[in-house]
Formats: sequence, C-alpha cells, structure tokens
Amino acid sequence: MKKTYLPLAVLAAFLVLAVPAMAQPGPGPGPGPGPCGPRFLDNLPKEKQDMIKNIMDEARKKGFATVQKLEVLHAQLKALVLDAGVDQAKLSAKIDEINALRGEMFKERVMIEHKIFKETGVVLRGGHHGPGGPGGPGGKGPGGRGPGGKRFGRGMGPGQSQPQSQG
Repeated sequence: MKKTYLPLAVLAAFLVLAVPAMAQPGPGPGPGPGPCGPRFLDNLPKEKQDMIKNIMDEARKKGFATVQKLEVLHAQLKALVLDAGVDQAKLSAKIDEINALRGEMFKERVMIEHKIFKETGVVLRGGHHGPGGPGGPGGKGPGGRGPGGKRFGRGMGPGQSQPQSQG
C-alpha cells in the first residue's frame, strides 16, 4: 500500500469504529415513555376514555372533508407558485383562502378540546392534539395524523400532551 493511502485507510477504519460507539439512545419517532402514545388515556376511568374516543371519532369524520379541501388548495397554490406569469393578487388570494381554512380548523380543534373538558372534565395539555399527543391518533407526529387526517393536528414531539382530570 502506498504511503499516501495509509493515513486515509487509518482514518476510514477509525470512523467505522468510532461512529457506532458515539451513537446514544435518545428520543426518536413513535410513542415514547410517559403520557403520550397509546397509554395517554390509561389513567382515566373507562367511562371517560370512551367519551373522549367518541368525541374524537366524531371530529375525525367531520374534519375529513375539510382536510381534503385543504390538500386541494395546497395543490392549487403549488400550481400557482410554479406559474411564472401568475398575477400576484391571485397568488395572495389563494394564500388567504388557505389561511382562512386553517383558522376554521384551529377553531374546530379548540371547540373539540372544550367539548372534551365540558363532558369529561379532562384537560388536554400541550397544544391542540387529540388523545395520545402528537404520536397518538389525534396529533401530527409519528403514528398520528390528527382528527381529520394529514396536517389536521400539530405535534411537538413525545411528552407534550397529557390529561388532567378536573372532576
């Protein structure tokens, strides 16, 4: 082996051995320990769990059409962005339409959270996720897509949502 390749071979061998040694376990995708994930409702009575699940199922059905409409609007916006001759006012109007729909979706999420509190006494903390936080069936994160499908929930990662019983 030539002397110029020897340092490169030593460096490559070092990296092959050192990188796995530096890898450390840590938070990753999926439900982690704590109140997120499928265990979110486990510390509540079965009656309250069923009530929350029913409310969230109803919200998913209601929100599906809205999410589909948002996806169509996003596709239309993308087409406008890629059109070099598009009028700025038309582009701005499409953005306003998307933001108005997002506002309606946010309002609906808050109303769902209020309904859950009013009917069960459970406060959903850490944002406007469904049960399970961002990784569960109501949040946007690994394993969850939100009450209405893609982009309906907004997640911040494991451990951001947990129930608090108020009654």
